[in-house]
Amino acid sequence: EREEREEKKRIEKEERERIEAEIRAKAAAERAALEEKRKKNLPKVWKKKFKKEKQAKEDWKKKSLELEQLYNEMVEIRQREAEEEKNQTKILEEIELLKQLNSDLDIELRMTESQIEEVMKKYKKEAKDRKKLYNDLQELKGNIRVYCRCRPISEQEISRGAVDVTAFGDLDDVTIFTENGKKTFEFDANFDPDSTQEQVFIDTQPLMLSVLDGFNVCIFAYGQTGSGKTFTMQGTEANPGVNVRALNELFSLVKQRGSDYSFEMKISILEIYCDQIRDLLEPGDEKLNVKQERLGNRTRNYVDGLSQRVVNSVNEVKEIIELSNKNRSVASTNMNQHSSRSHLVMTVEAISVDKLTGKSTRASLHMVDLAGSERVGRSGVVGQALKEAQSINQSLSALGNVLSALGRKDGHIPYRNSKLTHVLADALGGNSKVLMFCNISPSSDNVSETLSSLLFASRARSVELGKATANVSPATAAVTEVPAELADEEETQAPATKVPSVATSSSTAKPALGAKPAVGSFSKPATAAAPARPAVGAAAARPAVGAARPAVGATTAAAARPAVGAAAARPAVGAARPAVGATTAA
Repeated sequence: EREEREEKKRIEKEERERIEAEIRAKAAAERAALEEKRKKNLPKVWKKKFKKEKQAKEDWKKKSLELEQLYNEMVEIRQREAEEEKNQTKILEEIELLKQLNSDLDIELRMTESQIEEVMKKYKKEAKDRKKLYNDLQELKGNIRVYCRCRPISEQEISRGAVDVTAFGDLDDVTIFTENGKKTFEFDANFDPDSTQEQVFIDTQPLMLSVLDGFNVCIFAYGQTGSGKTFTMQGTEANPGVNVRALNELFSLVKQRGSDYSFEMKISILEIYCDQIRDLLEPGDEKLNVKQERLGNRTRNYVDGLSQRVVNSVNEVKEIIELSNKNRSVASTNMNQHSSRSHLVMTVEAISVDKLTGKSTRASLHMVDLAGSERVGRSGVVGQALKEAQSINQSLSALGNVLSALGRKDGHIPYRNSKLTHVLADALGGNSKVLMFCNISPSSDNVSETLSSLLFASRARSVELGKATANVSPATAAVTEVPAELADEEETQAPATKVPSVATSSSTAKPALGAKPAVGSFSKPATAAAPARPAVGAAAARPAVGAARPAVGATTAAAARPAVGAAAARPAVGAARPAVGATTAA
């Protein structure tokens, strides 16, 4: 049994070992199959894994670079911010310093500006004083006074692209800007486009007093066509020009002088059309020519056959001007819709008589609206208008030649080269006060014509005509001489203030011009002696209280008025005191 048991154990052991061997073999086969399979599948797995890892590494590297770049940028930004903060601090310090310097400079600038302003005030005052003295000197020399007036630029010129090329200064200077630079001109007065008719006439107004004092005056407007000459001289009904305002001023001055003077004003208006003189008040076919006549020791030019109208009010003057404007020649050109085709000359002859002294003055006021100079190519005129333009330019050239000859003081002045200069010979010849308006256009389209007009005006301003003298007739004998009987009575009234008398050649006095002697004007008054009128240069005596007043217009000796420049009589030392009511000479 023991052997059987051992045999059985041995068989079981062998069976168990065989099963274990089979299991081990089967496991080894399976392991080998798995290993073989694993070996076959390993490259694909590792390849995918390697690719994923490689991609992950690349992504990480890329992100690392980005993070590094961002970090560097952040560092740079922080550095810049630090630098900017430093710079900002520095800038703030500099700003504070500049503010302090600016404050100091502002104080200095204010002081400098006040000093400059004070200096400019003094300079302008000195310039005005210098200009006044210069004008007085020019007045003594008889220079032609020149005023420059510029019209506003029109909407049509602006629409064409034109611009204003003028600039007016504070010292009566005008500057013209051209493509080649700028040119400045100085005149006696300047009027910019904003000036009014009233402002223009203010500087012309004093000449009207000269007319009543016996001085010939000539006012004329020169410039290219369309520059505003006719508006300056004639104006409109609502805004009159120099012509109407001058006559209005003359009538105002006449009214101020009162009834001691008698006045007569005559107006004639003519036009010079194609070098022919036309009467605008009484138009006709008669040919008018310039002739000469002698007045005392002088000669004057006049237009033979030219009609004159006596005027007594401004309304009559306006009617006459309206009549002349209807008869004047005008035409439309490319440069001016209502272009004057002739020179218009309005002459006012003013005769004044002092009823007290018998002194009379006779003066002529010429107001001339010259036709505009024009370039035929620009104006676009043809036919008769072309002939008119040529005649206008020739007459203006003749005027320029006359002014040039006067400026050179030539022995011969070519007045007869044109009807215009022949008519104005008296005005330009020396015994006259001459004022010229130079009218210009501000448009850049007309800059060449503007410069030409200003150059002409500058040459005219330098012409010396000589000091003008008044046309005064001497006082009559009845007024300038003291009758013997009145002189004796004067001695009786006031022996200490005896008035010397001029011996008369006749016992009867000659009446003043335009006055009739009153009946008994030389008779001795019953109440008191009539005061004697001193001779020229004699001391003047005041009449006694209650002395009879002579009749208005009588040629008796009027209340004593000393002549201009007469010295006052002074009583001798120890002379008797005058009677009550009698006064010493003023």
